[in-house]
Amino acid sequence: MVATVDVISEASHKHEKEVTSLAFDGEHLYSGSEDGVINVWTKDLKFSREIAIHKDYPVLALVVNSQKHLYSCGRDGSLRYFRRPWSHNNNDILLQTVMDDVTCLYINNDILYSADDKGIVTKWYHNQVGGQYNVGEEVRSMAVEENSLYTVRESDIVITDITPHMMSQVTKGAIPGRYPLILMSPEKPKIPEGRRGSYIEAQQQQRRASSASVDRRPSNVPEVSKHMLYIVSATRDGKGITVINNETPYKKIATKENAHETLINAMCSIEDYLFTASFDGKVKKWKDIENGLELVEEIDTGKCINALIPGSEHTVYVGDANGFVKRLQFTDTENILVE
Repeated sequence: MVATVDVISEASHKHEKEVTSLAFDGEHLYSGSEDGVINVWTKDLKFSREIAIHKDYPVLALVVNSQKHLYSCGRDGSLRYFRRPWSHNNNDILLQTVMDDVTCLYINNDILYSADDKGIVTKWYHNQVGGQYNVGEEVRSMAVEENSLYTVRESDIVITDITPHMMSQVTKGAIPGRYPLILMSPEKPKIPEGRRGSYIEAQQQQRRASSASVDRRPSNVPEVSKHMLYIVSATRDGKGITVINNETPYKKIATKENAHETLINAMCSIEDYLFTASFDGKVKKWKDIENGLELVEEIDTGKCINALIPGSEHTVYVGDANGFVKRLQFTDTENILVE
């Protein structure tokens, strides 16, 4: 099966430089670029407005919380908070530094975490500093679950215990790996023997009924966390995928060497599926991550991809080196009836 490019953003409003980050709140898509501009799009990639708040300094990361408020950070050393980014530029500056780049953002249970190029991770409660952790090197990708902080640059994933009220931080483990990094917990339905077709049809009907009132929640929109079974990252050479059991002693359970011919720049997940994007513009969809990773679909977009996030109904958004945002349509394999 082959995925397709569903929609491409309007050429008249493309970024002047490459797209570096994306965020999606279920209604609006936000794209950040090396040009320092944040563009606001509808989910069908119709241009809405631009926010030139980091002008001339690259936007390095974007995230949205459950209230659909936007956080952005950039090479200008600032961390900003927008309550209604789809309608105005008004924002609060949570952090402004001179010597540091704020490189990475993550939201867990509506708590924001920011990281910089010096290895300092800051935890924010209600937009106020609630704690800081020094992981020793620039953070290019991170994740948080309960009291565990996962950070990575180019050689090792560092897992730090961030339990509140501890006298000092404790490193729980270090695993060979490279950015990007995400946490996953595949949940596969158990299908009764001899009833596979009717079971899937029943699942379809249930999803249609539930989606009549609310769209499927993209996995990058914050929700109450659950235990994530796996840590997924690129291998040290940047071309493969490694899957690690998310509990001590953090054993590697699957590796896909040379999953891409060039460096993997971005990852995301939708339900049981992993999506990876690479420097050569290829996006691949994988299943069975705990059993060796099986390629399901792929597409060559033709341009280097630096940002990749899930949309709705098995679509993903990508941002490329030419300043365009694209929506890619993949097959929802759960909706294919099995005779």
